[in-house]
Amino acid sequence: MQFNGRNLIYERETTLTGGGVRIIQIHNAFVIITMCKFVNNSATFVGGSLYMNFSDAFQNAITIYACNFTSSIAGISGGAIGITVYLSGSLPPSSNYSISFRSCNIINNVAQFGGGVAIQIPRIGVRYQRFNIENSIRFHKCTFMSNIGKVTSAVDINGQNQRVEDSLHTLIVFQTNTQFKNNIAGFNLQVPQHRPYKGKLFSATVYAIDAQVSFESQVTFINNTGTPVYLKNSHSRLGFKSNVSFIGNTGDRGGAILLDEYSVIELDSSSLLQFINNSALIGGAIFVDTINIIQYEGICFFQKVSNYRAFYIRFKNNIAESGIGHDIFVTTLQPCVQLHHSNATALFTGSKIGIFNFSSSVSQAISTAPATLLLNKTELNIFPYPGLPYAMNVTQIDEFNKSVTNLQLFPLSSTWLQKSTIKINSAHSIGHSYILTFNGQVGQSNILLLQGADYSATLYINVTLYQCPPGYIFQNDTCLCSHSTSLYYNGILHCLEDKRAVIAKGFWAGYLKDKFTTATCPSVLCNYTNDKKYEEHVLPLNCSLLNDHVCASHRNGVLCGSCVTGYTTYLHSPSYHCGESAHCKYGPLFYILSEIIPVTIIFLVILLFNINLTSGALYSFIFYSQIVSNHYTQYQPYSDALKYFFSTLKVVYGIFDLSILEVNEFSFCLFKNATVMDLMLIKYLTTLYALLLIFVTILVLRANSLYFCIKLCHKCGRRNIRGSIVNALTAFLVLFYFRCLVITLYVLVPSYVIGEGGNKQKTVPLYNGDLSYMSNDHLNYVIPAMICLAFIIIPPPIILLSEPFIVRINGALNIKRNAVTYNLHRLRMKLKPFLDSFQGCFKDNYRCFAGLFLLYHILIVLTPMYFSEGTFWNITIKGTLLFLILLLHCLCSPFQQNIFNHLNSFLLINLLLINMLQLALVSTYDGSVLVAGIIQLALMSLPLIYLLCYTTGWLCKNYCVQRRRYEIDHHADGDEFPARMIPGLLESYNTFN
Repeated sequence: MQFNGRNLIYERETTLTGGGVRIIQIHNAFVIITMCKFVNNSATFVGGSLYMNFSDAFQNAITIYACNFTSSIAGISGGAIGITVYLSGSLPPSSNYSISFRSCNIINNVAQFGGGVAIQIPRIGVRYQRFNIENSIRFHKCTFMSNIGKVTSAVDINGQNQRVEDSLHTLIVFQTNTQFKNNIAGFNLQVPQHRPYKGKLFSATVYAIDAQVSFESQVTFINNTGTPVYLKNSHSRLGFKSNVSFIGNTGDRGGAILLDEYSVIELDSSSLLQFINNSALIGGAIFVDTINIIQYEGICFFQKVSNYRAFYIRFKNNIAESGIGHDIFVTTLQPCVQLHHSNATALFTGSKIGIFNFSSSVSQAISTAPATLLLNKTELNIFPYPGLPYAMNVTQIDEFNKSVTNLQLFPLSSTWLQKSTIKINSAHSIGHSYILTFNGQVGQSNILLLQGADYSATLYINVTLYQCPPGYIFQNDTCLCSHSTSLYYNGILHCLEDKRAVIAKGFWAGYLKDKFTTATCPSVLCNYTNDKKYEEHVLPLNCSLLNDHVCASHRNGVLCGSCVTGYTTYLHSPSYHCGESAHCKYGPLFYILSEIIPVTIIFLVILLFNINLTSGALYSFIFYSQIVSNHYTQYQPYSDALKYFFSTLKVVYGIFDLSILEVNEFSFCLFKNATVMDLMLIKYLTTLYALLLIFVTILVLRANSLYFCIKLCHKCGRRNIRGSIVNALTAFLVLFYFRCLVITLYVLVPSYVIGEGGNKQKTVPLYNGDLSYMSNDHLNYVIPAMICLAFIIIPPPIILLSEPFIVRINGALNIKRNAVTYNLHRLRMKLKPFLDSFQGCFKDNYRCFAGLFLLYHILIVLTPMYFSEGTFWNITIKGTLLFLILLLHCLCSPFQQNIFNHLNSFLLINLLLINMLQLALVSTYDGSVLVAGIIQLALMSLPLIYLLCYTTGWLCKNYCVQRRRYEIDHHADGDEFPARMIPGLLESYNTFN
C-alpha cells in the first residue's frame, strides 16, 4: 500500500484514536505525509492528531516531513502522535520497519503519557542485546515545545502498555538539531477522559523503558520541567562526535538524566555531554540507580564504544537541592570500580570512563547512596523499653567516606535476624533519629538487622528489652505512664513527649527491692538540680541515672538520706551537704570553735549586760530573725552574687536561733559516716551544754564557798548582775526553742514510701530513709527528741497560754482557797520571775500572746512537714498563717507600747512580702526571678537597720550614761556587793529556792 498526503490540514477532529489521521493494520506499506498541519485535534485514548498501529511490522516505511502538530490532546497517551507496534505470529528474519519524523514541530500538545509522542513497541532485554538499526523510529530536526504530560511531556516509549518480550528490536533516534524546549511533566491534568492513576508517579520529558535510544549529532534540552531523559532498563548511545546539551532543566531525581535499573549510556569517540544550570532534589545533573547492576561484572552506567578517542562530560552550575550530588548521584559505584579496577575518586579524575570537567571537587560534585551504617560501640547492644520509642543515632557513610546529611532521602528498614515474638514498629525511619518501638516481655532479646534502602548498607544490633523507666507501669507488653493508667505512682504528674516521667517537687523517686516507689522528701536532700522548671521535675529514662538526678550531690539511698562511700554529712550546712571525709580529724576542734565557744560568749554577754530578749523591742525581731534564718533560698535559681548576700544575712539572723555560721562555706566534717540524724543529736548536745551552763552559773552564785568568784563576777558586771540569771534562762528558751522544735520534728516526722497503686511499702524517718521508722536504730534518735519535746517544746506554750486564763477564771469565779488553789498559787509565784520576763511587755489583757509567739513557731515549722519547701502550697499556707497572725496583732495591739505594736506589724508585713515573692519562682523561670530575689534581699535588710539603731541606743543608755552617773554619785562604793548576793542575806530572796 502506498499513500502520499501533502499540504493537508486536519483541524478540530475527534475520535477514539487518531484524532486527525489513523494508519492501522497494514504491512508492506509506504506512507509519506508532507507539510501537513494537525491543529486542535483530540482522541479519547491514543494519538490526539496521528495514530499508527501495526500488527505486522515487516517492510513498512512511514515518513512524516515538515508537519506541525499543535494543540492536540489525547485522553491517555500521545497528545499529538501515537505509535503502536504489535507482534502477530513469527516474523521472518528479513522483517524491518522504519518511521521517520523530519523537520516536524510538536507544540502545545497534552496527554497523561507522552504529551507529544507516545511509542509502544515490543521490548528488549538490554543486558544481552546490542543495537540493531533495521527497525527504527527517528526524529530528525524536530522540535518538541511546550508539551504537557502528567507523567511524560514530550516522548514516552513503552511507558503505558503491558510488557512484551521478544527479539524484534527497535531503535529510537533523536538527531540533527532536535530540540526539547519548555515541556512540562508532572502537571495535574483536569481532563474528563483522564482516568486516575494510583501509585508513585514520576515526571520526565523523554521516557523510555525496555528500549534502545540513540542521540546523534546535535540534541538540546532547554528549560524542561521533569527529568529530560529518563531511561529504565534501556540502552542509550551517543553517536560519533555527537553533542547533547542539557540547559536549565529541573527534575526530582536527576536534573538532566535518570538511569534506572539496568540502563546504561554508551558514548562514542569525541562525543560531548554538557550539563549547565540544571537542578533536582538529588543529582543536580545525573541520577543513576544501579541497585541491580552490581551483580553483573563488566557493566558501568557510562561505557566507551571504542578506545580511539575519549568522550567528554562537562558540568557547570548544577544544583542538588538536598546537597547530595550536585552533578552526579549514583546509588553505588561498585560496578564501575570492579570494571576499571579503581577506586571511586580515581574513576572521575583520570580517563578510565571519560574526561570529566566538574565545576567543583569530585567529592562535592559526586555522591553515592550510603554504603556503610555506623553506630557508637555502646549502641551495638541496646536496651529499649517495651512499648516506648527508642531512637538510634545512625550515621550513614557514602563511598567517598562522606557522612550523608540529608537522611530523609535514605530511609532505613529493620527486621529480626531470627524469629521472635517481639514486635517492631517503625515510628521514624530517618537515620539520625531512627525511631523503633519494641513490644514484648522484659528480658527478651534478639538480633536486629538494620538496612539501608538499597540493602547494601547493613548493621547488626543486639536488642534486649529493659525494665520500664521510672514512673512507668508494665502492662500488655508495653510500658505505660502511670498517670495514664488505673494504676499510678504517688507524685507522678504526667509524661513528656520524649517519654520521660514528670514528678512533683518534694517527692523522692527510686527503687525499693527492685520496685519503683515514691515518697515525700525534704527539698534540701532531693533537690533535682538538673531541672529548670521549679514546680515539676523530669525523671531520666535510664534507671541507673535516677539517683544522680533525684538526689543532691554525693547522696544516695532511700529519700537520699545517706552519703556515698568516702563522703559524710557536714555540720553547719543548711543543705546537709555531703563532703569528703578525709579531713575529719579536726572536726571536734571546729565544733568547739563554732558551737561551744559562741554559745558561751552569747550566754556571758546576756548575763553580764543583763540583756532582756523578751522585751517589746526584741520580741518581734527575734521571731522575725528565726523565720528569715530558715527561709528557703539555698537552691533557688539566683546568681552567685545574690546567694552570697543571702548567706551573709543568714549568718546575722542565725545568731538569734543559735544557728551560727549555718552556711555551706563554713561547714566541716565532724566525723566520718555522719548522717543528718547524727548531726541533729550534735545540735541537741549544744542545747544541753547551754542548759548546763545556766545551771552551773546558778550553782556558782548559790555557793557560799565561791564568794570570791561571785564578787569577781559582780565586779566585772557591776550591778547588771541583778536579774541576769532570769534573763539567761529566758534567753535560753527564746534562742533554743525554735532550733529544738525544728530538730525534734525532723526526727519524729515520718515519710511513707509508696509503690504501685498507692500501696505503702515502708515507713521511714523523713531525714534518713535508710532506717525503718521506730526501729531500734531510729529509737536512738527518737528518745532524745521525745525528751526535748516533753521538757522544752510542749511545756512553755502550755504554761504561758494557760496562766493568764487560769488567773482570769479564778478572779471571775472567785474560787475559795483550798489545797489545790494554794499549791497552784505557790507554783505560780515560783515561776513569776520567768512569767513576768515573757509576759511583762504585753498588756495585762493580752499576756497570753507570750505563749502565742511560741505557738506561731510550731505552726510555721509544721508547714514544710506536709508541703515541701518552695512549693505553691507551702508558700500559700505560710502566707495564710502570716496574714492571720498579722490580722490578730493589728486587731489586739498586744504590746504595752504602741511603737512595739507598729514594729511588730512592720516585721510581719515584711515576712508576708518575702513569702509572697516566692510565688515568682513557682510561675516562671526567667529574669523576673532575679528581680524577686533583689526585692527579697532588700526586705530582709531593712530590720537590720532597726537592730543597729536599737543596739546603739541600748549601749548609750545602759553603759555610757549609767556608768558616768554611777562614777559621780557612788564612786566610793564601787566594790560593794548587792545585798541579794551576800551569802548571809541570800535566804531572804526566794527566787532560786
